Amino acid sequence: MIHRKRISLAHANIKHWNWKGNAVKYQGVHSYINRNYPKPKKCEMCHQVKPLDISNISGLYKRDILDWEWLCRRCHMKKDGRLEKFGKYLRTKGRRKK
Repeated sequence: MIHRKRISLAHANIKHWNWKGNAVKYQGVHSYINRNYPKPKKCEMCHQVKPLDISNISGLYKRDILDWEWLCRRCHMKKDGRLEKFGKYLRTKGRRKK
């Protein structure tokens, strides 16, 4: 078992033939961050125990762990500006004629 682990580590990250560095796409960088940045028990913004999403701080998708944070869905949507848009949608949806 130790041998397999050593082989796996020998081909990990930058040593892997298909390593893309910061040129990675959305899914690849999210997978990398999920593997290398452990999920805390609480939201890093409101400190409540809720299901957490990984959120990018700078808006640039890079493999820097310091550029990511774990937020609950509400804080994530609030930070991205989606919560306000969603609230507007719900308010206008109720006024529509069917």
